[in-house]
Amino acid sequence: MLFLDEEYKSIMLALRYNPWFTHLIVRDNRLLSRDAANAIMNLFRHATVLTNLDVANSNFTREAYLTLHDALVFNQSYTQLRYLDLSHTSVEDKVLVLNIAHARTDQVVQGLTFLTSFIERCGDSVNVEHIDLTNTNLSSKGLAALFTCFKKCAPLLDHLTYLNISENRLDQEGSGVMSQWLALPNFKLRTIKLVNTQAHLPLVIPAVQRGCLRLTELDVSKNRFTDKVRPALVRLLQGNDSLKRIALNGTGLSVEALVEILSTVHNNNYLAAIAIEAAENNLGPIGAAAIGRCAFDTCHSLTRPTAQQLRQMRGVTELNLRDNEFGDEGVGSLCAALTSLDINPVTLETLVLDGNFKFKNQKERSLLVKRLSSLILASHCKSLVPYLVRNHSPRSVKLKKLSIAGGLRSSQQLKHELGPVLLSLAHNTRLEELNIKGHKLGNRGVFALARAIQTNSTLKVSDCMTINGNTHSLLEHSMGRQHTHQSEFGKNYCRTQGQRQCQGKLRLPTTPPNFLIRKEQCHQLISRNLWWQIRQPARTSRRC
Repeated sequence: MLFLDEEYKSIMLALRYNPWFTHLIVRDNRLLSRDAANAIMNLFRHATVLTNLDVANSNFTREAYLTLHDALVFNQSYTQLRYLDLSHTSVEDKVLVLNIAHARTDQVVQGLTFLTSFIERCGDSVNVEHIDLTNTNLSSKGLAALFTCFKKCAPLLDHLTYLNISENRLDQEGSGVMSQWLALPNFKLRTIKLVNTQAHLPLVIPAVQRGCLRLTELDVSKNRFTDKVRPALVRLLQGNDSLKRIALNGTGLSVEALVEILSTVHNNNYLAAIAIEAAENNLGPIGAAAIGRCAFDTCHSLTRPTAQQLRQMRGVTELNLRDNEFGDEGVGSLCAALTSLDINPVTLETLVLDGNFKFKNQKERSLLVKRLSSLILASHCKSLVPYLVRNHSPRSVKLKKLSIAGGLRSSQQLKHELGPVLLSLAHNTRLEELNIKGHKLGNRGVFALARAIQTNSTLKVSDCMTINGNTHSLLEHSMGRQHTHQSEFGKNYCRTQGQRQCQGKLRLPTTPPNFLIRKEQCHQLISRNLWWQIRQPARTSRRC
């Protein structure tokens, strides 16, 4: 809802005398006028109970932050601010220079004057717990001044739990001052996000290891990962017992470094559940084979490792490997490793392989489809697995979320060949979320998805983005007896003819079972790539 300037002023005047509201949220308002922004910031002249200020992605410029600084200077008794989100607004270092009259005159740049002066004034009464300064046009000098203030305020170490300065510029100057503060005992700090900040990681990572002993999330994506960072990160993982997520997207991470990270997580018995993101690192097919610890005849550069080496993914619950140029060969080898007898990473629950498909020849594409189907069928389908999965382990894969979205190019899309993979969903009892965006399923693919949905009772979200309005009613009809399904529909290439064909073959019986199929017939048709000819057998057939 958008308000006029006069309405904003009236609301802010009313909030001055209201002792109940503690959160002020003005998000995603790019049409906010200068007078309205100043009226909002002037509220802090009389604030007594406000604890949260959230103005993310709104039209707050440097003049508004100057008004906020003056308001905080005027209201000397106010110390209740705990949550501060200024992401995607224009703070800029110019604000700091223009308001230098309120700061010490021997400094050229004060760095986020309203925040630093507020923290210094609060002293032992500071309560700031959450600071988000994403994409606020801050330079290394402004951030250096901010972390200098943090170092002077020791009580802040007992309160701050979340810090996000992504999309700003740290450089080596800001990284040095930040490292000095991170090396202090930050027992409360749980989340650090430094995405695309040109941070000097050889300084930052060792400081995090020394001071942030309770860290749960570290995001250093789009910063340069060099050989000097690798040993520091390994030492961090060796001595940490609380880390839940580490993001290394677009850092130029090497295959050897990622394998060593997985091995370190495996050897640390206290890291029971951690999410590792290594997207956009161009690992290639060899990287996929190394991650899976399994090599096939199509990958001649690697040899098959021992069974002990194959279990080095223990402790990893989420693995994000999107846009790594695996190709059909790499994705297939990774899926085969996850369903093989030697390796069974029972802790892996989420796997993201978006944008890694690339057509090379039909033989590799067919093998990829078979291994993707085996990966889905390995999730607790005892009747079909012996027919479709070679060397299957009695322990089933526990994947709950699988993302295999395609790319923009035709070679990065599986199209109707994704049909056997979708058909295998009918016998899956663990998968809860599936992302198959951008594959242009066509008539056959949608038919397979509709048939699988009829009997799958665990899938909650099927993010297709490949289905148009003509097929919407068809899938709703298929999901009629499974009320737990939720799907997102977008654009697809399924014609009315395919819709009529599917509607004719997807007549739901009045009583269960909804979908019967003989396992021998399913195996034969899938092996011949004739999966769309599967028909419903007689009522006397046994269910899979």
